[in-house]
Amino acid sequence: NPASGSYCSFFFLPEPFVFSFDPNRVKSQTEIFTPPFIHVPHDNHEPVPNGIYVSITGIAGLRKLFDRVHELGMQLYCPPQIRDLEGAINSYPPEFVSNPNIKYLFGRTGWSTAWLSHITGTPLITPPYSRGDDPEIYFNEKTITKLGLGVIFDETKRPEEVLEAADALIPNMQKVNRRLTETYGTLDGIDYTANVIVDVLQGKDISLYRQVNPVLQDSE
Repeated sequence: NPASGSYCSFFFLPEPFVFSFDPNRVKSQTEIFTPPFIHVPHDNHEPVPNGIYVSITGIAGLRKLFDRVHELGMQLYCPPQIRDLEGAINSYPPEFVSNPNIKYLFGRTGWSTAWLSHITGTPLITPPYSRGDDPEIYFNEKTITKLGLGVIFDETKRPEEVLEAADALIPNMQKVNRRLTETYGTLDGIDYTANVIVDVLQGKDISLYRQVNPVLQDSE
């Protein structure tokens, strides 16, 4: 209770998170779970050609996938810092994936990307973990695979197979979003966390927040 001068300590863990794949992980008393730790992007209905948003390049085998995207009449989009992606429009930030004409998101399984993908219903295609990469990516990959939130890009497969597998993710993303909303009342983890902090600073009881268990660890 800050008003009494006593010290309280707790940790916010947004879900899905790095260990959501593990149903046996035990929640600590100091942990408070939240929705994804991003703001839900505003709706975007700019009339643009259907396409795929690319947040990383330089992965072996991508050329075939991107060529196939072009063959299907889809446009490549990427953030301004990517300047070497042939045929791509690089004038849109990642939040642009909220546009319904962005059919896929290609990027690493960092959580800002994974959350943005499932919150907007934009299927994620991600490169496989490689030795020497950040260990978190290895576990993130396990979580998005278990929850059906991402397709691991396999350059040995036909591009059509990759895109079809990505399309099949949509029901899983909807299920995850529905379970999160039912549990937390929102998908906006930043607002949710801010409300907890305000309650703490005002000396309010936050036991109800503490009692919320992660809802995705038991997902089949």
